[in-house]
Amino acid sequence: MGKRGRFETASIELNPADYGVDMTRTPDFAVVELITKKLRDVSVKDAPLERRLRSLVYALKHRLAHKFSERNTELIDRKIFKIVSEFTVSDEFKGNFGPISFVEGDNKRMYDFLNSLIAAGEQYSEEQREEIMNKAQAFLDERRLYEARDLFDSILISDPDDQAIRLNIGERYLDKELYEDAEAVFRDAQILDPNSIYIFNRLGIAFRKMGRYEDALNEYLRAIKVAPNDPHLRYNASVAACYMEDFAGGKEFIKMALEIKPDFPEAHKLLAQVEKKMSKG
Repeated sequence: MGKRGRFETASIELNPADYGVDMTRTPDFAVVELITKKLRDVSVKDAPLERRLRSLVYALKHRLAHKFSERNTELIDRKIFKIVSEFTVSDEFKGNFGPISFVEGDNKRMYDFLNSLIAAGEQYSEEQREEIMNKAQAFLDERRLYEARDLFDSILISDPDDQAIRLNIGERYLDKELYEDAEAVFRDAQILDPNSIYIFNRLGIAFRKMGRYEDALNEYLRAIKVAPNDPHLRYNASVAACYMEDFAGGKEFIKMALEIKPDFPEAHKLLAQVEKKMSKG
């Protein structure tokens, strides 16, 4: 663990590196992981063609939406072109869409064309969208996850700028403890709103539930930078720190939460638990 920071005012500048957070796992790196995961989905030969196509479009969208380091850009583009080449020359793809070829590195053209294959038949009315959401939820309730993801993906593709529906789907995944799916949707939402405290917080919850406590803490620290006087963010950061067995750091966060909001019963309870744990060594 790195050196622990001490926080004396609610508006102090927080440096995740000072708090033992792995700074190699930045949003840049997280998006690289997300793209790589989606590209792996495209390679699943027995998956439905439509789902593989959606995964590829999803990966391309993230590639176009983010400015990566030179090393990561080269890495991603090489992976994308390899997968696109293999996917579009397959008999299944050519049988449905005909022969297609792309120039390496022309991600925008690949995205526009492949996305048009999906979007052409998926422009939904409000009534249709509500029906699809209800059907997807029913699949979730029955743990028919493949069908649920397919329907949710079709909604997201049909209206990529609808942030409300994206957050709604992310919450449904969280509720069903599908934390990796929730992470993917909330990361997608961050493209449209990179400083959303709500999204930082939801990602933090998903990471904490997956046991990725450093990632959770990192999200809470980013949220605190945006809203330094929010006691609930300090409380959540304290919980993540305590899961990392950093009780001294957790105590600092919870004390700050109580300075901001003295009448915070959950924070008083957590502080007592932390102090009891620390007294036992």
